[in-house]
Amino acid sequence: MFKTQNLYQNDEKWKNVKLGNSSETIGGWGCLLTSVTMMLNGIGYNETPETVNEKMKKAGGFQGAFFIPSVLPYVWPNCAYRDMQPCEAFPAPISQIDAAIAAGKPVILQVDWNKQAGIQTHFVLVKEKKGNDYVLYDPYKYGGDGPDKEVLLTTRYKYNGAKIDSEISAVLWFDSYSILPPEPPKKTTVPVPADRYMLFACEDDLALRAEPSAGGFLWKRMVAGTELICLEPKA
Repeated sequence: MFKTQNLYQNDEKWKNVKLGNSSETIGGWGCLLTSVTMMLNGIGYNETPETVNEKMKKAGGFQGAFFIPSVLPYVWPNCAYRDMQPCEAFPAPISQIDAAIAAGKPVILQVDWNKQAGIQTHFVLVKEKKGNDYVLYDPYKYGGDGPDKEVLLTTRYKYNGAKIDSEISAVLWFDSYSILPPEPPKKTTVPVPADRYMLFACEDDLALRAEPSAGGFLWKRMVAGTELICLEPKA
């Protein structure tokens, strides 16, 4: 089971906020954003769709209204984005989804939200497996929805055979490095040496830690080309 609290894209507090760098709104198109927000809160953060929207915009996490999940670890270091696995043309990887859920890992599914031809994309976060179905944290609030109402995948999204392996058209795999992000160490201000020099991250996903070890507090993950100032004098 993955534990978090329900959030809804069509909540009055943020439904009219523009999604990413577009004219679309969170209420209309923010299902992935809101599912990700619930996922982040489940691994120790305290966010809303509006705060995640703003932080992702600043980090380059949108192309128009298109949400780019691979940017997430650079903003929330406790989040690990593994992959997006399309499965429109073949059965969804149910055994892998089940294993991830059993391990308490977050899994976001792409489903079809109405009966029009083709996949009308909607994203939902999985809470747990129940029989041959999944209980969902659905980011879109329908009448009667709330924390105490159980939402089953094939009861709500049933336009492609009403079976989990055919209703799921893609899987987004996530993980976290710990249940709760550790408290950051106290920062110490040091003078910048006069003969300072610049360094650059040589590859994506380079970890900046508080100590020179893999167990040191993770301040952030950097993309290739990130500019750094060395605080040690030139040799």
